[in-house]
Amino acid sequence: MNNKTLFIIFALLLGVFLLTQLLDSDKRTKSFDNELIAVDTSKVSSILLYPKVDNFQEIKLEKTGSTWTVSQNGKSYAADQSAIESIMPGLVETKVKRLVARSKDKWEQYEVTDSLGTRVKVLGGSKTLADFMVGKFNFQQQPQSITSFVRRTKEDDIFAVDGFLSMTYNRGLDAWRNKLFTNLNPDNITRLTFNTPEGTQVFQQLAGQWSAGDKTLDSLGIATYLRTFKNLKVQQFGQAVDTPAKYTLNIEGNNMSPVTVQCFAGIEEGQYILSSSAAPGMWAVSDENGFYKRIFKDGLSLN
Repeated sequence: MNNKTLFIIFALLLGVFLLTQLLDSDKRTKSFDNELIAVDTSKVSSILLYPKVDNFQEIKLEKTGSTWTVSQNGKSYAADQSAIESIMPGLVETKVKRLVARSKDKWEQYEVTDSLGTRVKVLGGSKTLADFMVGKFNFQQQPQSITSFVRRTKEDDIFAVDGFLSMTYNRGLDAWRNKLFTNLNPDNITRLTFNTPEGTQVFQQLAGQWSAGDKTLDSLGIATYLRTFKNLKVQQFGQAVDTPAKYTLNIEGNNMSPVTVQCFAGIEEGQYILSSSAAPGMWAVSDENGFYKRIFKDGLSLN
């Protein structure tokens, strides 16, 4: 076999080798370009979260019909529907930005261990649709971007993805609860009845004018006060109390169901616990300047 023949054979073998490497590299690259998370959200029945911020206690988001509830430690609450809807696009598609590491030795560095990351498990009935660990994030100034590090729970590989995933998933129970205390159209309200330790006061609208007994109320002041009850959200949740209410406000009007807000003395000095018939099972904590002031002190000061 002459040198020319040997050269041709060598060239052919080299070509085959390079082509194989290229195809293999391309295949690996494409695998990294695939969606890390891809869930058909129409099949999602529940989402289990184990957030680092809540000491990894399980939080269960569960769907019944079109409504979500959130539960922890056997207690169930109405969920913030918009908060849950906001995570759905990330479940539909989260693409790999790059492969970061393939070894368990790097898990701690990127905070994707059981003791450092936030686990997210998405279920469709008894079937697991996604199961992944959200680790730390990096913020880059120029150009501005946020990169999060994610690992599929049963795999070693760590991937970088776009977005602030820890802000999305690493949140405690209260972040997922419905916070809507009242949501009334101010234009519909025509009567307010305050029951206090000092007695009862009734504010009523007649012919477009608000009054308390024989006294005409300031129209701008009452309009500002009534807007309080539009999209009023709890800032801090409390626990149920079984003592008599200290203050009660009954809100009545046109094209609306009556709403009763009750205010109870809290355990600490200057603390109040409030409930709303528009949000059964919800208890709000207030200090002197919170809900208590906005609903009762500000209202009573109009007379």
